Amino acid sequence: MKNECILNLLNYKVEKIHFDLNSAFVMPNEDEQIEISPKLARKIEKIAENRCKVSLGFVIGEEDSQNTPFSIEIWTSGEFEVENWEENDNIVKVNAVAVLFPFLRALLATITSNANIPPYILPVFNIVAWFEEEEKKLKATKK
Repeated sequence: MKNECILNLLNYKVEKIHFDLNSAFVMPNEDEQIEISPKLARKIEKIAENRCKVSLGFVIGEEDSQNTPFSIEIWTSGEFEVENWEENDNIVKVNAVAVLFPFLRALLATITSNANIPPYILPVFNIVAWFEEEEKKLKATKK
């Protein structure tokens, strides 16, 4: 049995970083939690016969910036080579997103820790399942 990889990461980029510290934010007491509601986004584009670009976005503080210590927007992307695009588009949706997620997490932690605030460390979770759940919610609201 031949074990061939049908998905290859060709390159990775940080497309956008925007960070604003909220100087009006007052840190709560140690026993109080800060409620932060991050938003994640994904874009998948076919760029050639067997190539695609997958982008992951992360936003905090878009609407509730007064209640968060900072606002941040990060977009990372990777160019992937994919054999038989039409047959393997689900592999891109699942595996390419899973490949990019650790880059996004590391970047977020690095930016916040270098801003001289307590670092925001995005927990490890199944991002693919999260996107699938969000798609189900979106479909349910459209009915």
